[in-house]
Amino acid sequence: MTLPLVLKLLGAAMLACAGFGAGVLKCAHLRKQAESIRCFVSLLLYMSDAIRYRALPGPTVLAMAARNPAFAQFALQRFRHFSELPVPPALGAWQGELREGLRALESAGRESACRTLAHLTAICRAAEQQARQAAAQARALYPRLGACLGLLGAILLL
Repeated sequence: MTLPLVLKLLGAAMLACAGFGAGVLKCAHLRKQAESIRCFVSLLLYMSDAIRYRALPGPTVLAMAARNPAFAQFALQRFRHFSELPVPPALGAWQGELREGLRALESAGRESACRTLAHLTAICRAAEQQARQAAAQARALYPRLGACLGLLGAILLL
């Protein structure tokens, strides 16, 4: 084999590997989105339990959640009201409804707040299920698709 042919084949392999890597990165991004939704669901359940069983006011609930390392990604120590909570961007279409629900918590009574949190949790669980399905589909498709596109690019360049 001649050196130019070896270099072309090496370049083709590198393009296929780069495409595969891009597919793997996209899968990791989708898994991270699903995980951020799961963590937000955990936060909502934590708040619901604190309100229902301890009858704690909102600022106290947020202060307790801020000390919990499971919710560190939300940086809750900056917030004193439910309406200020950061909704994960992965919840795209539901962000408006979630923000409205969080805003309603501030003036709601204990039972009403628990019902609202249960509704918000149900929304987030449905979104988490969809995100997990999208990540599973991506895991099966994107790495292969990326490798194929990399090989197609190599063929076109040869």
